Amino acid sequence: MKGVAVLLMAVSPLLSLAQEHSVAMKWNEVNLNCVRKDAARPTVTARNLFHASVIMYDSWAAFDDDASTFFLGQTWDGFTCQFDGIQIPEDRQAAQEKAMSYAMYRFLFHRYQNAPLNNWNVFMIGYCNDLMAELGYPTDITSTDYSDGDPAKLGNYIALKMQQFALQDGSNQQFNYANMFYQTVNSDLLAEQPGNPGQYDGNRWQPLTLEAILDQNGFPIANSAPALSPEWGNVVPFALTPEHMDVFQRDGFDWNVYFDPGPPPMLDTITEIERQYEDDFFRWGNTMVAVWHSFHDISDGVMKDISPNSIGN
Repeated sequence: MKGVAVLLMAVSPLLSLAQEHSVAMKWNEVNLNCVRKDAARPTVTARNLFHASVIMYDSWAAFDDDASTFFLGQTWDGFTCQFDGIQIPEDRQAAQEKAMSYAMYRFLFHRYQNAPLNNWNVFMIGYCNDLMAELGYPTDITSTDYSDGDPAKLGNYIALKMQQFALQDGSNQQFNYANMFYQTVNSDLLAEQPGNPGQYDGNRWQPLTLEAILDQNGFPIANSAPALSPEWGNVVPFALTPEHMDVFQRDGFDWNVYFDPGPPPMLDTITEIERQYEDDFFRWGNTMVAVWHSFHDISDGVMKDISPNSIGN
């Protein structure tokens, strides 16, 4: 809990002043703007947000006498981020903000370089460069040798080490997070055609192919998307331990599952009694989804505000 409290202090020390925001919060906003312009992929986004929080926290903790870093100078899942220490200047906050800014600037450029091309060129580079200009930091400081005590170079170093860690954490980031082992047993469901002749096993996932698909920003994308992160049980987690994990083997691959809830209700199970029960349960669940969706009527004049502004942030 101490680490969480320190992170919150680092991210928003000036939130009590409505007209001011911390440097960390400004970089969080830039990060979220990049997310909004990136392809819609929740697992990748969650990982990006966590890694960003790590490098911002460590940029702050490196100049604090009491805080312990999470990544910098530590070994995380077998990866060691060497840290030789840095002289703490008189103006600690200025050093923390500078290190944090360069770390986030390099991190965001690396992490979102495979975003939709138009978005990256037009929006994301602008978000990053505009904030660096606002803060008064030149972007041509690229060295990672922080031995001279320059917080900018320490920030570059932290970002570099996070890049190196990210390329071996099981996410397959270097190949744009493509699945390496998972293969669906079902062929695509072609929505524009009647029936579903491509379904081999009704209890297994099936790709959906539409005539045209636009991403969250209105750009056309492939009309059939692969399964989203089925292998990410093998990605280094941040709040889970091996005690939470079960390992399953299939097709010569180990599948790590955290907090395994067991299989869902399925169709066509072994015995007639089980089949009747499971089939009924399966149909009941899908029917209930349809029933509850029927209550979502935009013409009934009822609106529920579930934004953080109304329910607390």
